[in-house]
Amino acid sequence: MLDDEEEQQVVEKTLQDCVIIQTDIKDNEIISRIIKYANEMFEIFTTDKQLCTDLKRLLDADPLLNNPSNPQNVPNSEEHGVWQCIIGRQFCASVTFDAEYLIYFHFPKHSKYFMIFRS
Repeated sequence: MLDDEEEQQVVEKTLQDCVIIQTDIKDNEIISRIIKYANEMFEIFTTDKQLCTDLKRLLDADPLLNNPSNPQNVPNSEEHGVWQCIIGRQFCASVTFDAEYLIYFHFPKHSKYFMIFRS
């Protein structure tokens, strides 16, 4: 288990390896988590389908990412949509997403582009 300082170094290295092309997300913690989770998936899965499916599940399960306005899971609060994940080198998309919850980035090392958004 990594202590807080080691964890921060891992996050900083991951962010250095990533190129953010576009984002509407204002919270740097959310951006860091999404990119960190995406990078971790490369160590586990070999196909884009596996990577995409489990990354979506991971994002949906994270309490901070699932409902940022309700981090303590207060009952009867507004529920937010689910995360969507698109991976590929070339794709066109027309999507509807929650305002301020879209990020488009890539890892040059892996030649993979990610578009992640909450709908």
